[in-house]
Amino acid sequence: MVTKNPFVAILLLALIVMFIWFSVKIRSERRTFIKDKNELIARNAHQADSIRVKNIAFAAKVFSWSVRSEMLRGNTENLNQLFTVFIQESGADLAQLINTGNNTIVLSSDKKYEGTKFEKPANVNLNLQTTTTVPARVTVYTPVMGFNKEIGILKVEFVR
Repeated sequence: MVTKNPFVAILLLALIVMFIWFSVKIRSERRTFIKDKNELIARNAHQADSIRVKNIAFAAKVFSWSVRSEMLRGNTENLNQLFTVFIQESGADLAQLINTGNNTIVLSSDKKYEGTKFEKPANVNLNLQTTTTVPARVTVYTPVMGFNKEIGILKVEFVR
């Protein structure tokens, strides 16, 4: 039938060419779609992570005001309760209060650190709120100021 009618042969050939062309085009579009989707997912994950870091830094700053009030009153029992609630509500993994006079950890949400020495990181300015980021962990250092001098440092840490 194909040899008797050349028009059918041409239509059949055109159909095969169109099928191959559309198959290649769909495959190319699918690759582009997957690449764009992965870029959007990565960008969204990065933005969500940076928003989480900003939220933890803000929460640490506000929390330091409560810590300051309780420190000035000498109310360590309330400080322990504040630390517990802060860890539960903020999503932080560790909160510590460091005495700047002798560089010891006075209070910690993980009690095994209390009384240990605090090793000041080299890249941290403890006079300002500082955020450090390592691949799996973000740490926020917030100074706790008294009336005219620094009375402590609040360290808040969370794992990404």
